[in-house]
Parts: sequence; C-alpha cells; structure tokens
Amino acid sequence: MKKNNIGKELRLIRKYNKLSLRDLSEMTNVSYSRLGKYERGEEVPTDNIIRIIENTLKIDFNELSEIARKIDIFYDEFYDS
Repeated sequence: MKKNNIGKELRLIRKYNKLSLRDLSEMTNVSYSRLGKYERGEEVPTDNIIRIIENTLKIDFNELSEIARKIDIFYDEFYDS
C-alpha cells in the first residue's frame, strides 16, 4: 500500500461504517481535522496512526487498497467502452 493513497481508502471505509470524521476521531483519538487532511491527501499518516485506524475499524488497508484498485479498473473499463 502506498501511504499517500490511503485517504481514498480511509474515506471509503469510514463512510461504509456510517461514521463522521468526528466519530472516527473520538474512536481513534486522532483529531478530526487531521483525519480530514489524510482523506484529502494533504497529509500522510504515520505507520502508528495507520495501525490505530486499522485496529479501531478492524480493517487491513492493504486489502482495502487492492479492492479500491480493482474498483477503479472496473470503472475505467466500464466507462471507456
């Protein structure tokens, strides 16, 4: 997983779990403004922050990144044809 691409995956999993940035902030003790910067790609989370988010949401960003990549490929193929 490329850490600078994590924002897309973070937003996807947060919205899937119907969480606001404030909800996730309270769950992880990471400020909501910082989480927003991660999602927008303005900052890159540290490995420690990634582990905190993974443990809190019970996810693996490597797996999520692969799923997002496949969705992007499918989307490109579907709309380019």
